[in-house]
Amino acid sequence: MTGTRKKQILAIAVAAVLVVGWWVVTPRFLLKSFRIPTGSMSPTLPIGSGVFVRPTKDVHVSDIAVFHFPNTPKVWNVYRIVAGEGDTVEIREKHLFVNGTEKNEPYVVHEDPVVYPNQPALPEPYRSRDWYGPYRVPADSWFLLGDNRDRSFDSRYRGVVPRELIFGRVVFVIRPNGSFSRPR
Repeated sequence: MTGTRKKQILAIAVAAVLVVGWWVVTPRFLLKSFRIPTGSMSPTLPIGSGVFVRPTKDVHVSDIAVFHFPNTPKVWNVYRIVAGEGDTVEIREKHLFVNGTEKNEPYVVHEDPVVYPNQPALPEPYRSRDWYGPYRVPADSWFLLGDNRDRSFDSRYRGVVPRELIFGRVVFVIRPNGSFSRPR
């Protein structure tokens, strides 16, 4: 075998190792996958969907984030960020207001047409579901809500999420029917 031929084979072998390394090893560090077990983010993330998450603390309002609530540090959660540090959150008759302005949220669903009255005597989850706040988000924290607002156990009940408990943001969704998309 000639020296040129050996160099070609070596170059092909190195290229193959690099390609295999990229496809097998690197994605584990760039993306993490999760399965959606509940309907709290339906229809955006239907039950049984898979999501790919980019690990990052650089998240923003309207991102769908993966995180831990402070009181359940071993449980992963996936909800939409609706407000950040210093924002005032209020829900009136199922409508979200941030800093006094009603938010346009075309992805939100309300499965229950009933609007419970604004009465402190109501037990949870009815007391905070349709009426909430006003609540000012503390420093270095996020307020997160599920897109399926009537079926979501989110920041209305469990509190805000400190920035350090954010794992990352959803960048890709694979639905149970096999279709895929970027989250909206």
